[in-house]
Amino acid sequence: MAKQSQTAAAIEPDRMYKITFSRSFEHEGRKYIPRAGVTHRAVGSIVAAIKENLDSYEAI
Repeated sequence: MAKQSQTAAAIEPDRMYKITFSRSFEHEGRKYIPRAGVTHRAVGSIVAAIKENLDSYEAI
């Protein structure tokens, strides 16, 4: 399970999040591939669906 950078707040579906992950995975036909030095961003509804594959996520 992903470590959340904030204090136990619920993921807001319309808010943007900075995400980090260390292994590749696929969700709804889209491939997520980790790249060093690249900031990945996703909307909250996606973060909620893929949070088990994330190392961390933080609202921006």
